[in-house]
Amino acid sequence: LVQEYEVPDAPEDYQTVKEFAKEQGIGRARLNRIMGENEVEAAPYKFSGTRVPGLSPTQQAQLKNLVDQAPTPPPEGYVSLGAFAQELNAARPTIEKLIQEYGVETSRHFFKTATTTSLSPEAQQRIRELRARE
Repeated sequence: LVQEYEVPDAPEDYQTVKEFAKEQGIGRARLNRIMGENEVEAAPYKFSGTRVPGLSPTQQAQLKNLVDQAPTPPPEGYVSLGAFAQELNAARPTIEKLIQEYGVETSRHFFKTATTTSLSPEAQQRIRELRARE
């Protein structure tokens, strides 16, 4: 167990995870997920005498790129593939097969807790039409 006194003061260009998340305009949970997925580990440092997780300038740069690349929430009208399959009362693989066979365009967006395949209103309509033909 690391004792309180063993935690070094944060170097000047280090930033707390909380500050970094706020600066990037994302929530802590989302930042923690990005960090976990990319094995970026914050180390404990003292910021103004308080022991909290801190990020080095290198980690900040790496995470900034990852945050910029991270899928965004879906635009209005887009639904996740899973939700759409459910709405059609169809198995997800059935819908995936149609998408593959007919080259229906998909995207990737962040829904609630995960990034997954998303369908635009046009893609949803196209799949409905293809299913009606089957």
